[in-house]
Amino acid sequence: MFFSINGGMSVGRSGVEDAELHRIAMFKRAKAPAKLIFRDFSLTAHHDVLNAGLTDDDFINMFDFFQEAEHVSEKNVRYLDLDFPSDYQLGEAKDNVLPFSKEDQHMFDVTLYPGTEKVESIAFFDIYGNNLRTDWYDWRGFRSFVQYFSRVGEITSEFMYTPSGKRVYESYYAKNSDGQRVNSLLKLDDFQGKDYVFRDLDHLLAFFLDQVNLREGGKNSFLSDRRMVGDYALALMKTDAYKYVYLHNTHSSDKHDQVHGVMTDGYRIALEQYPDKLDGIIVQSQRQKSDLEQRLTTSTPIMVLPSGTIPDELWNEPRIPIKERNADQVISISRRAVEKQIDHMVSAFDIVHKQIPAIQLHVYGYGDPRIVQQIDQQVKELNLGNVVHFDNYVPDLTGILNHARLSVLTSIYEGLAIGVIESLAHGIPVVTYDTNYGPGESVEDGVDGYVVPVGDIEGFANKVVKLMTNPSLLQQFSTAAYERSKRFSESNVWKSWTHEMPQLG
Repeated sequence: MFFSINGGMSVGRSGVEDAELHRIAMFKRAKAPAKLIFRDFSLTAHHDVLNAGLTDDDFINMFDFFQEAEHVSEKNVRYLDLDFPSDYQLGEAKDNVLPFSKEDQHMFDVTLYPGTEKVESIAFFDIYGNNLRTDWYDWRGFRSFVQYFSRVGEITSEFMYTPSGKRVYESYYAKNSDGQRVNSLLKLDDFQGKDYVFRDLDHLLAFFLDQVNLREGGKNSFLSDRRMVGDYALALMKTDAYKYVYLHNTHSSDKHDQVHGVMTDGYRIALEQYPDKLDGIIVQSQRQKSDLEQRLTTSTPIMVLPSGTIPDELWNEPRIPIKERNADQVISISRRAVEKQIDHMVSAFDIVHKQIPAIQLHVYGYGDPRIVQQIDQQVKELNLGNVVHFDNYVPDLTGILNHARLSVLTSIYEGLAIGVIESLAHGIPVVTYDTNYGPGESVEDGVDGYVVPVGDIEGFANKVVKLMTNPSLLQQFSTAAYERSKRFSESNVWKSWTHEMPQLG
């Protein structure tokens, strides 16, 4: 079994989660067993995974495992189903919170999952109005998690339960030497007849990974997708397994000097402290592999394996000529985050708009609220409200990719940029910064797009104008994009994975 480790599968997915979905799909088509492993506790994990197109059989949540709740039939637990004393009165509901009182005392609040009648939590109050305890209900309809608080609202302890009500986990909080409140003790109760105590989440995760490895017969493959989540736990594992870390991004905080720059905090454990405990370090570009080989002293192999894959069936579909696409539509599959430098993109399209008044840029992806505010202000100041449009994350971009003429990216760093791969596979030429890493290798300058030096906003704008005002050149690039992107087909990428990891074959 091949396991990919992450924190969870949030609704607003990042490139890491999208990469995992691509990988699971590839393994399924190859009929190779694979699952996702999620470390973080989540009341809605199974609901979120379902929305991502997966099933309960596609993942294991660490706390589900210990709560004996990997497969639980969903049921609706409404507040009317709860056994409250008959003399408790329901007050005026506000949003999704239902307050209950007895005589003049506020007893508890029942909070419902938004847009449903499902109970999410019950918060209990003392005679002074302090919330001292909250019971949390899993989306599937059982009391899963209980938190206790001090009178000043600080968490003091937490307990987790099986669907049948057995307590299986407890954790406690205290202040460290810096005065910060931290998880000071984690304990499994009666797991396979024994109690276990852990110093932190990393050691608990390592224990869990060992248990999963044993349950699946041993010598399974584990890959850490999210830095600061699974890397240290892999080093702590005691059972025999194949262990890999996947770098979805640059490894140095110096985005221009990846060979000598300071190592990013999240990768120090895997790349500097415990690289020899790994069976492989996986990157997405030859350039990153070369940089790591120059700076690391480990003998652990460095492998180049793309995170993005394109279903083979796509190449059986009719190609869409440029003349049949929306004449002035440019897209960017990019979050509004600092590293994406959307302000550069907006500035470039201020230049483009002056030469192509009908140009339209649509940016797809969720955003950091602070960055969203800054970019919205920039768009307003440049009077580009009818030119630059921001759309939220769209799970399936097929319709958009089939109608756009050009795709753009202005990131200061990337791992691969799956959006670039998807654009090329749909015959969309790409104009991108020559960033570390990925896009500069995915796009061949002057063949299926243009690769512009990072920060050259005017040069970037000129390349956009050149393509958008030259339909025959754009068609030539589109044809090349269709052809060159075949190297990212699932069958070709799978060959690379099985070559580097013979145990998958």
